Amino acid sequence: MNSYYNLFIFYIFFTKLLFVFFSLLKIYYEWKNKKLEKKTGNTETQEYKENTKIIENLEFYKKRFEFTFIMSMSILLIYLFHPYQKSLPLITNETRFLIFLFAFILIATANWGIFIKESPLFIEFQNIIGKSETTTPTPTQTNESYIL
Repeated sequence: MNSYYNLFIFYIFFTKLLFVFFSLLKIYYEWKNKKLEKKTGNTETQEYKENTKIIENLEFYKKRFEFTFIMSMSILLIYLFHPYQKSLPLITNETRFLIFLFAFILIATANWGIFIKESPLFIEFQNIIGKSETTTPTPTQTNESYIL
């Protein structure tokens, strides 16, 4: 069982590395397109269009690897902490690092706009510090009900 566990941990690391690789490549091609646009002042060149297509493909794979990583980490957490387990399994340094990384990824990819932009408490805070033109949206405006 331990060898499957280690193999799964390796799979998660490999998935995360691929995610980082595709993210960096996407950043590079976006930078290349901005540089090309500044140089030519045109977004209709063949090279710009090819780069745009590459960026779209990189974004596709980046999202797939991110999803795979999140699902794999969720499965790992279920395995480690399910309630019917007699004893807590040994959590290695690699597992601790993955759980730590997973927490940061969830925080970074959270849809913060739901909480910050539409929260009546946050809007009231904005009004207090000087943005009085902001009004509190009603639940019918945002299709959500508020719980304070």
